[in-house]
Amino acid sequence: MGIGIGMIISTLILFLSGTNKMSNAEIEKAARAMGMHYEDECKVFFENDNSSSNDATTNSTTESNEEDIFND
Repeated sequence: MGIGIGMIISTLILFLSGTNKMSNAEIEKAARAMGMHYEDECKVFFENDNSSSNDATTNSTTESNEEDIFND
C-alpha cells in the first residue's frame, strides 16, 4: 500500500511539473555548450600514422636516424 501511494504522489509531481519541450537543435546546442562533440569531428593521430605525406617523410627520417644511432 505504501508503494502505491508513493507511485501516485510521484506521478502527480512529475505530471504537474511539466516537461521541458526542447527541440533537437536546442538540445544539441546545450550539449555542445557543455563540451559534447561527434566522433567524426575529432582526428586522432597515432604515433606511426602515415595518413599524410609529411608524416611519412617524418617517420622515414626518424627510422633512418634510429638506424644510425644503433649502428654506431
